[in-house]
Amino acid sequence: MLRTCDITHIKNNYEAIIWKGERNCSTISTKYPNSAIFYKKRFIMLTPELGLAHSYNQQVKPLYTFCEKQRHLKNRKPLTILPSLTRKLQEMKFLPASDKSFESQYTEFLESFKILYREPLFLQIDGFIKDFRKWIKGEFNEFGDTRKIQLEPFQKNILIHVIFFIAVTKLPALANRVINYLTHVFDIEFVNESTLNTLKQKTNVFLVPRRHGKTWFIVPIISFLLKNIEGISIGYVAHQKHVSHFVMKEVEFKCRRMFPEKTITCLDNVITIDHQNIKSTALFASCYNTHVSTINSILFSETKN
Repeated sequence: MLRTCDITHIKNNYEAIIWKGERNCSTISTKYPNSAIFYKKRFIMLTPELGLAHSYNQQVKPLYTFCEKQRHLKNRKPLTILPSLTRKLQEMKFLPASDKSFESQYTEFLESFKILYREPLFLQIDGFIKDFRKWIKGEFNEFGDTRKIQLEPFQKNILIHVIFFIAVTKLPALANRVINYLTHVFDIEFVNESTLNTLKQKTNVFLVPRRHGKTWFIVPIISFLLKNIEGISIGYVAHQKHVSHFVMKEVEFKCRRMFPEKTITCLDNVITIDHQNIKSTALFASCYNTHVSTINSILFSETKN
């Protein structure tokens, strides 16, 4: 049995945790690090975390990786620093930069970084990733099974390809920053540039044997894309009609169960989800002709499972 005061205390702590997790806090909260700059402008680089620093810092991979990870953390945990290092850092004295142009330059640079996190499509992509994480953790399971889902390597490749392709086609001006964010989110900093460029392309081919979970995995991807990415048009093609019909019904049922607040329409072979100003649609088709051209842009194509 719990006392009334204990119940109140637990409830207040729980609400505080929920509020902390749901609040939309600023991703970048760094103040201007005011320190003297004694080198030529061509050797100066700008980062939100370091301010104006020497450009050789770009070559220090651990430093840059750390800064990028901290940049994308909304709820930062206190960092553990060795006491001896803390004392040495406190002993360091920096001369303040008297030139106010440095501060205005830094402020403008920081504002350009914040543009990404206010971009509507970026927020939609971030919403898709959050929903997919919930699905992996079992939070969308309608049968109460909360076991974590383990993805196969090919499933991870498909997921990353879909998000990267949407990012570079819908946000070309901010593509590089979105990709940096996504490499952190998916924990793939080790992937080289050529592989990343492959993931950005319109068409990728995944050769997957039968009965390996293609349809099972594609259904939530289509569902979460329809819910989060406004105005998207998805095409799904199967070799046989009954397969495409099965996938369409699975997507419809999942959308209705997982997003009851959304207006969902299934007419003929098209599923539509209404957003505030635009609709998101998914077209399901079959193809019996083995000589069909592959020039048409289709997001998903799958043979019989």
